[in-house]
Amino acid sequence: MDTKDDEISSITQIKDGTIIIGHYNSKKVSFYKYDFKKLTDNSISTPGYVTALCEINNKELSVGMYNPYNIIIYDITEKEKGAFKELKKLEGHSGRIKSIIDLNDNYLVSGGESGSYELFFWDKKNNYNLIKKSAHSNHINCLVKLNTKNYFASCSSDKTIKIWNNMNNNKTISCNNPIMHIIQLNNKKIVGLDSSRNIYIFNENNYSNEKTISSQHSSTINKLILLKDSRIMTCSDDNRINIYNPDNYKCLNYYYSFTFNNNCKVKTIFQTENHQIISGDSNGFLKVWTPQILGKYLVNYKNKDIFVDSLIVSDYDEKEMIYYWIKSNGDTINSTELLYRLTRDGDNPQAFHSRCDNKGTTIIFIKNYSNGYRFGGYTTVPWRGDNTYRQDSKHLSFR
Repeated sequence: MDTKDDEISSITQIKDGTIIIGHYNSKKVSFYKYDFKKLTDNSISTPGYVTALCEINNKELSVGMYNPYNIIIYDITEKEKGAFKELKKLEGHSGRIKSIIDLNDNYLVSGGESGSYELFFWDKKNNYNLIKKSAHSNHINCLVKLNTKNYFASCSSDKTIKIWNNMNNNKTISCNNPIMHIIQLNNKKIVGLDSSRNIYIFNENNYSNEKTISSQHSSTINKLILLKDSRIMTCSDDNRINIYNPDNYKCLNYYYSFTFNNNCKVKTIFQTENHQIISGDSNGFLKVWTPQILGKYLVNYKNKDIFVDSLIVSDYDEKEMIYYWIKSNGDTINSTELLYRLTRDGDNPQAFHSRCDNKGTTIIFIKNYSNGYRFGGYTTVPWRGDNTYRQDSKHLSFR
């Protein structure tokens, strides 16, 4: 199941504004401030691949995993100090945990790929004792709290959506295809998204199907969310983020998350309390967007620490392009240090070699200020001022 890149699997935000990121492959959870500055260099290291996150009362965090199939409850009250305490391990699932919700003061609810396809109710007031409830006949793909207290919905690969009041199943909605994601709109209508990438709108009164539209995605849809302005947003393995009109549910626009790599898969999206959009993808890129100008993101946390001091390359799109070139060549670059700047350190070979020799892998940017022409090169072979030539099978040159 592991891949080379650190896939972003889950994003959530707690009441104090802290943004929490689940990293699938590196088996960790990291924390950012509301202004997207890293809260702490420490992160929670988990025993399994992170698949689901759920905040509990702004003090605890539940982390659902794959291999092992456990939920771990962590105390995060000392997160600013990088101190995280494991409070409880919840065991009982026999497959990937796909969704967790904090239903009310009594129960944490989870569902996923466990073989019996039950809902797991964890009694918070009784040491998280487990109560299982028969629910579906195939994988439970998503749980969502509804606007009515104690009500929530579950959707499944058994082609149904079920409406629950605590542990009681009040309504079953039958569909034509497996339902992968659900949300509730501000007008209480239910939106479901199926395995064939169709979007269903269900009436808020009798849950009849009012409308079915195409999502216009070409691959698996990984997340469906409701924005604060009532628009609907989806992200997909086709590298796209789509936005839909809240009136007729038609696709208003779409944006490519990774301009220079069509194989990028957008795995999750989240809207923060200050209305910014965060997307996480299969390459480990964490991008922050504004919904008004979604086509241009504000910051990319995978490459924000590269070329920080460069006067030649500062645009995030350009950083992303260079990162992808290097990655396609079999290398990765996560942070950089400025060694030499001609205008600062001197326009002579001695100044260059005194700062750059024997520094390992380096990248050079050169700009002709008379015509604006830019070019550069990347090498894994250290510089040495001894007038000898060396070969590098991983070198790159670009302009």
